[in-house]
Amino acid sequence: MAHRRQRTPEDEEDATASPEFTRLLVIAFLTAAILGLLCGVVWVAYHVLWLRGAR
Repeated sequence: MAHRRQRTPEDEEDATASPEFTRLLVIAFLTAAILGLLCGVVWVAYHVLWLRGAR
């Protein structure tokens, strides 16, 4: 049977992201999602409203 090494508090710190880094990742993801949604809405509005009137 293999011997498992005991985990130390230092191992636990290395295994998890800090709350600040997690918050940064969440904010970055939400910002990118909102920008993507806004770009999509503008693109659809442009193609539906302005290009339809040009025909």
